[in-house]
Amino acid sequence: MTKAHTTSQSRKTSARSTAEPRLSRQRKPADLPVDDWQRALRRQFCREQPFRFENLGDDPVFSEFSVFNPDSRRRYRVAIRGAQAGDNHCSCPDFATNDLGTCKHIQFTLAQISARPGGKRTLEHGYQGSFSELFFDYTGQRRVRLRSGSDFPAELQSSMRQLFDGTSGWQQSLR
Repeated sequence: MTKAHTTSQSRKTSARSTAEPRLSRQRKPADLPVDDWQRALRRQFCREQPFRFENLGDDPVFSEFSVFNPDSRRRYRVAIRGAQAGDNHCSCPDFATNDLGTCKHIQFTLAQISARPGGKRTLEHGYQGSFSELFFDYTGQRRVRLRSGSDFPAELQSSMRQLFDGTSGWQQSLR
């Protein structure tokens, strides 16, 4: 099995030319809600960093990645499960406290995956594994979510619906 190492250096110029307009860190654009502005700042910041990442698993998209910043010498673990805020997880302090459901490490990893052939489309479909997983959604109000896999027993589905709200994957708000 080959592990891919990638840096953002080779993609900086092309990412800037097709990406969102440059945002101020001090002034929120009038047309953007605060959360969208903060997510966009993290996307912008990750394009400017010399991050490197390594896929720690077998799947090229839905896997765990190690993201390394050579400037700070820090490494964080990122789990990718989809393109939406709250689908993914990072071990960094920003992710744990910002209530955005993303961080610069997740945004970097998503950008690298999306740049590969078929990567963006695969991300948009989301993770569809055989196993089920419980995870924390850090977007807004924190909640426990269940992502049911294809092997999830049909006889348990009605019981799980009593515990979790089925509107966007089953979820239960923390109280």
